[in-house]
Formats: sequence, C-alpha cells, structure tokens
Amino acid sequence: QWAPVEALGSYGGYLCASRPVIDLMTSRARSFVYTTGLPPASAAAALEALTILEAEPDRRARPLTLARRFTARLGLPEAESAVVPVLVGEAQAALDISAALEASGFLVVAIRPPTVPAGTARLRVAFSAAHDEAQVDALAEAMTVLTGRA
Repeated sequence: QWAPVEALGSYGGYLCASRPVIDLMTSRARSFVYTTGLPPASAAAALEALTILEAEPDRRARPLTLARRFTARLGLPEAESAVVPVLVGEAQAALDISAALEASGFLVVAIRPPTVPAGTARLRVAFSAAHDEAQVDALAEAMTVLTGRA
C-alpha cells in the first residue's frame, strides 16, 4: 500500500504502509497531506525518477548496499534501509559528534529531543547511490573513533 508523503528527490512523496497506518495518517495529518497541488515541474521530476528507478535497478539497490557495508563495519544490526540511525544517548553528545563529522566533511544530522525521547539521541546517516565505498569506509572509521564503537 502507499499514500503521498515525501520521496523521489523532488517534491512531496509517498508513504509505504499498511492500510490502517495510511488511514491514520490521512485522518491525523491532514494539514500535511492535502496542503497544495503539485507543481508541474515537480510532477515531471517525480515521473522521471520513477523511470530511472525502473531502468536502473543497480542504482536503486546501491544505497541499501552501502548502508549495509556501513553497519557491518560498525558492528550494528544489518541496515534495512538507506537511512541508518546510530544511537548515541545524550543530545549534546549527538550534536558534538555531528559537528566533528561535519568538520571532517561528513553531513550526519543529530536527532534529539523532542523528536526522540530523552536519552535516545541519535545520528541519522543517509546513503545515496552517489556515495562510493571509500566514502562509506571513511565515515565508518570516523564514527568508530568518535563514538567508541569497534
């Protein structure tokens, strides 16, 4: 099942979920679901993104492959998507690690309260098909040093 929400690198997107979750989002998040019509250029970009996804299955699979390479190097559970949360704990620690990674050339966002419960701040690592293995390995090394993971 799917319903509009966010994806395909242009504007808007979709939600992949069970019918009850889609119904819940439709009823509880109406201010986000029915905000405005899609601009024609954004609709064209989304259609082209779908064409590319169908024509290039390797490009579609690459972000998950890279995420799994990253989780294996950090000893984390195998990634299930191209976005990998790395639990840090305290909000300030997540901010400090995020800043240190940025200084090293990596954009890794700190997610902290109120977005997540207190004591469960994390880093949000997102992979794309444009990343290469050397970048993933360098990020894993930097994360190992900064978080103390082995």
